[in-house]
Amino acid sequence: MSTKKNDSDHIYVHAILSLEHVRVGLMRIWFIGAGAGFFVLVIQAILGRYGNHVDDVFSWFIPTVVPTLSMILGVVGATAFGPLDKRQVRLSFYELAKWVSLAYIGVLLATIILQPFSPISAIELYKLSNFWLGPIQGLAAAAMAFVFTRTEPVSERADDNTNANNAGNDPSVH
Repeated sequence: MSTKKNDSDHIYVHAILSLEHVRVGLMRIWFIGAGAGFFVLVIQAILGRYGNHVDDVFSWFIPTVVPTLSMILGVVGATAFGPLDKRQVRLSFYELAKWVSLAYIGVLLATIILQPFSPISAIELYKLSNFWLGPIQGLAAAAMAFVFTRTEPVSERADDNTNANNAGNDPSVH
């Protein structure tokens, strides 16, 4: 999977993963993390933690995970019955997407789990949490969208642009 330049400097010359491996890894992070948050909120709602504000709590939670989960499920479902995708992803980008996703899910879960210990009400805390969750969610969504919606490798797209530009300069085409 990877080749080191030499053992002493630990510089990776070539480190790639299959797109399938990357998608499955990120899918696990998001579905397990979102499922855990959902489970905790359901238990807290059943135990009466939110009183008459259960709808407000779930109105806050659903937009924090469902758009990303829907994108993942849509892409994985759309590709489930076709041939195996042979595209590859650099390990460095997978690590970035993984750690940003873990940070987001971790902060989201910490907000939910620590809420009972907060001096402010659940609804106030969840509304306030948008200030720290929003920026991380934006970064995570950008990385996830790139992994889950990219349709062709950059090299193919660059070749297409080069060929299109050259065709315009080729007098035999006109």
